[in-house]
Amino acid sequence: MNNIEVSPIEAVNAAIQNHNPFSKAGIVKEQDIWGKGFPDIPTLNAHASDAIFQAVEKVQTSQSSQEKVTSLVLTAQQGVGKSHILSRIRRRLESNGGALFVYASVNNYTDLNLIKYQFQQTLANSLSHTGSQSVMQWQEIAAAMANEGFKAINSASQNLSPQELIDRFDRVCASWATKNKNFMNTLTKQVLKTKLKADPYIVRAVLWTLSEAETPFAIKWLSGEELDKSKAEELGLPANSGKTNQDREAESLNNVQQILNLVSYYSPVIICFDEIDVNTSCRDDGLTTPQVIADLVKRLYDTLEHSELGQGLVIITVMMPYTWTETVHVMSGGIPDRVSTYTQRKPIDLKYLNGDSLVDLVQLWLQDFYHLRNLNPPHPVYPFEESQLREYGRGKPTVTGSFDVVCREF
Repeated sequence: MNNIEVSPIEAVNAAIQNHNPFSKAGIVKEQDIWGKGFPDIPTLNAHASDAIFQAVEKVQTSQSSQEKVTSLVLTAQQGVGKSHILSRIRRRLESNGGALFVYASVNNYTDLNLIKYQFQQTLANSLSHTGSQSVMQWQEIAAAMANEGFKAINSASQNLSPQELIDRFDRVCASWATKNKNFMNTLTKQVLKTKLKADPYIVRAVLWTLSEAETPFAIKWLSGEELDKSKAEELGLPANSGKTNQDREAESLNNVQQILNLVSYYSPVIICFDEIDVNTSCRDDGLTTPQVIADLVKRLYDTLEHSELGQGLVIITVMMPYTWTETVHVMSGGIPDRVSTYTQRKPIDLKYLNGDSLVDLVQLWLQDFYHLRNLNPPHPVYPFEESQLREYGRGKPTVTGSFDVVCREF
């Protein structure tokens, strides 16, 4: 701010009195993971995010189908910044591409007896969020599949971007219909020629996400929910009608496997299980939330079938240190090995803030605060002093604890 005129101090102080930017800064919600989120210091716990991206690179480049799935555990005390790391990963992927992102906030799972069905819904919902090509992640995969199918129909076909395909898809379907031909039957058939093990209905449903009119119904079906009989017939999909939740639970793991095997052929996938530390509920067989999630990770790890040509999958499970040592690490059946494969049963522990990172973090939050109000404060961390923040940073504060203190002092 050396060459920028400082705003009148009265205006700066008035803005401070009217709004405290730190009042909810330590509270992380699921929408923060998917949305703009919050300011990030790339150097804070960079060892964790670097390890995740290195794991993605390893599964993507491995020539062995046995090494196409790996897993990591992130551990940290409450408020240290576990969800901030996941937000960082998500935003990097949205900016730069490189993998699909699936986020499962286990706090939202209301019935541990339906964990697989709820995860299928999480998977469908996550892939409905925007990816690096400014369309849904579903549509990125659908576009890759469609271009492959068009090449099979006509080798001279040019690759079209996801948005170009979305803009044309419904018109092409209608054009074929006037000639008494079914465009989706032909396209699905061509894709299946290269994906012999793929479920034809899942291939068809993913392709339907390129249709502006049918996308909501296709995603609803991919999540395991029921479609009206007439709509299901129109899309050429089973209606999923008459099924109980128990029926859906019994089918969901296979559906999840089929979806992940298909989409990971085209792009690496990062799956993040967050907020698993709740121990207040149990499944009918007595397993607690952390145990149920660890068991699900093991099942995914053991049952996903990957081609050596696939792009691979990385599963991240975030938990507190005591959850790892007292619950997951002592589970039998090889579960700890499957949950923490990449680092060989050694969790990646997140670090506390220090004086420098606290100064940087507060400065980033205030930068947005002042920018929105067209104000230039006397210095970047006003109304604090850097020395004041560095002193507090000596006590190994958490992100949440730091914001609580800063909020009170603001």
